[in-house]
Amino acid sequence: MKTLEKQPLDMAEVQQALNDAKNAVEYSMEQTDLMLEQAYLTEQVIQYANRYRSQYPLLAAKLAESERLFRNYEYELSLEHAAKAIEEVEPMRAKTN
Repeated sequence: MKTLEKQPLDMAEVQQALNDAKNAVEYSMEQTDLMLEQAYLTEQVIQYANRYRSQYPLLAAKLAESERLFRNYEYELSLEHAAKAIEEVEPMRAKTN
């Protein structure tokens, strides 16, 4: 807006400001898409893990931490915690089957 308010208008500067704004919007869109994807994947992993939650107290504790991170919008970290918790339980689950 400051560029547009200057007199006389410097069209090269206006064009640069427009490009900067466009890049910022595109970056924001990419980050939003990434965040939504991570939130969705985290939710799916937690839902999958919930079926084993009562059998494995360690899993339950780790999922509680993952859910806390999820509620604090830390989707990437929450996904990492939930996936790691599942990976740790899978070998134990395979032995019991």
